[in-house]
Amino acid sequence: MLETEQNLTLPASSASRFVSGEDLTVGTYITVSRAVIELPRFLFGCDFQRAPEVPLRWQHMPQDSGAPLKIKAVSLPYVYVEDVSESTRVLDLRRCEVAALRSCGHTSFGKMGTMS
Repeated sequence: MLETEQNLTLPASSASRFVSGEDLTVGTYITVSRAVIELPRFLFGCDFQRAPEVPLRWQHMPQDSGAPLKIKAVSLPYVYVEDVSESTRVLDLRRCEVAALRSCGHTSFGKMGTMS
């Protein structure tokens, strides 16, 4: 039997943990840990006889993975976040996986904001 991330326990020293959308609250600090890119099969000449309507999916780590984001509002599956430069963006939780930052989120957010 495979263990899921929910069954895994993180040591107290871990800086982050994966969270589901239902566990996100306003004011929590998160980071995008994984994102999914979906592209239609016809772009790659794939065999259309096997589920042509199902896109090809790739998981990747975004370039800004690890950067702290502060949650401003939650309307599942969307999460409205603010980065250190105080610009707001919307995350679609169907296309990305987020991790909650523990105590380092607030500290990092403040320090990174003063560097710009």
